Amino acid sequence: MNLPTREQAGVLIVSVSGRIDHTASEEFTLALEPLMARCAKGQAALLLDFYDRGLHQ
Repeated sequence: MNLPTREQAGVLIVSVSGRIDHTASEEFTLALEPLMARCAKGQAALLLDFYDRGLHQ
């Protein structure tokens, strides 16, 4: 799963796209784990950006 990231003002922004359901949940979790570990070590805070998933319509 491709989770593009960018850092802004000390926050790691993760752009989430594509379908996330029970079939993709494990892949999504595995992709997030290293980013969450980085956050847990006191590095950049983590923000999940779902804007491009069509939820804003």
